Amino acid sequence: MDNDPRFRRRCGTLIALLGSGILMITALAHAGAPPEQQTESGVTYRAGGLGAREADEMRRLSDDYPLALTFTERAEDGRDMFSANVAVRILDASDEVIFETKAPGPLMLVDLEEGHYTVEATLRGAVETREVTLEAGQTQRLTLAWAYQAPDIAPADPTRP
Repeated sequence: MDNDPRFRRRCGTLIALLGSGILMITALAHAGAPPEQQTESGVTYRAGGLGAREADEMRRLSDDYPLALTFTERAEDGRDMFSANVAVRILDASDEVIFETKAPGPLMLVDLEEGHYTVEATLRGAVETREVTLEAGQTQRLTLAWAYQAPDIAPADPTRP
């Protein structure tokens, strides 16, 4: 029976279906999970918020971090839209860069010590800067907003097919 080609095909199909099912279950289980906590230059943070579930999880966790950043862009029609791929630098009271990374999503939670900081965020060359003082047990929420910027998309070359 195990040498029968039809039996082998059916077993192969069954194994493929089971594998696909396991992958789907794993993906669904992680769909609402917040982004992994990361460390850059000794500073722990989470960055993401892509999709409603991930954004909800990030908001739920925000009270556990002293600094919560939101990146937005004002659309041409006046609506505020979330922005991603924002370069973030944080400077301490001595103007030394203590943290630098790129936020893949519109939300960033940063675990910093008490103190005074400057947050610089850059979206497609435009820089927004905010001063913030962090105190123990409190979360400071900053929104860094830019005017609408058309994405840098090169026009199609009309000479190419």
